[in-house]
Amino acid sequence: NYLAHIFLSGPNRKVQLGNFVGDAVKGSSYKNYPPDIAKGIQLHRAIDDYTDHHPAVCEVVHRLQPEFGRYSGVLLDIYFDYLLASRFESFSGVSLRRYTRTFYLSLLINYRYLPVRFKRFIWHFILTDRLRKYATLNGIRESLNIMVEYHHIDISVDKAIRYLEEHDEELFAVFQPFFIELQSFALNISIIISHNFKDEEGMNIVSQGVNILPTRYLFFVSHVVDFLHDMLLIACALWNQLPVLRFSLASTEMMYPPLLFTL
Repeated sequence: NYLAHIFLSGPNRKVQLGNFVGDAVKGSSYKNYPPDIAKGIQLHRAIDDYTDHHPAVCEVVHRLQPEFGRYSGVLLDIYFDYLLASRFESFSGVSLRRYTRTFYLSLLINYRYLPVRFKRFIWHFILTDRLRKYATLNGIRESLNIMVEYHHIDISVDKAIRYLEEHDEELFAVFQPFFIELQSFALNISIIISHNFKDEEGMNIVSQGVNILPTRYLFFVSHVVDFLHDMLLIACALWNQLPVLRFSLASTEMMYPPLLFTL
C-alpha cells in the first residue's frame, strides 16, 4: 500500500521517500540514511503497527479470512489503497495525477538513496504510472497479478476483484473513519519522531564538541554539490536502464515516456 504511506508522510519529500521504502529497510539500518529519510522509515513502521492492531482493520481482516485465508491482510492493504486512490482528491485537495507526478520526480531526484531492491523496479513503477493505477479496478487487477506471479501469493485475482466490486461502499464505510484517525496518528507520531531525532543530534553535538553552525555560503554550496551529484546519478541510472525503459514502454504500448519529460 505505497500510496497511503506516501500520503501519510506529509509534504517533506525525503520523509515520503523513507516511508515509501520502509519495508526494505530492516532493523537499525535506518540510521544509515539521512535524517528525514530515517524519520520516514520509522514512520512507516509506526503506521504498520497502528494499522495491524486497529479494531476496525482487524474486524475486516477477520471478515475476509473465510474467502482469502492468510492473505486477507495483504488484500486489505490493496483494497485500502484503491479506496484512497479512487477518492484521492476528497482526502488531499489535489488531483491524484498531480500528486503522483510530483512524487515520481522526487524519486528521481533522490534516486541515490533508494535501496537496491527498489532501484531494480522503480523505472517500470514510474513509467507504468503504478500509483495512479490503484484508482481503477483494472489497475488493482494488474497489481494482484504481479503479486501472484512474482511473490507466489495464492489468491484468486478474479475472486478478489469481484469482492471489491461488490463491497466497495461497505469497505469505504470502514476505511473513511479509520483513515481519518490514521492521519491524526501519523501527524502526532511524526512530531514525536522528529523530537527524538533532534534529541539524538543534540547529544551527538555535545559529546563530540562540534560546532555545526554553517555559514550561508557553505550551506548553499553543499546543496549545489548535492544537486549536481543527484543529476549525475540520474543520468547514469537512465543510461544503465535503457533496456529496462524500452521494455517498460513496449509492455505498456507507450511511444514515449511522458512521465519523465512532462513533469
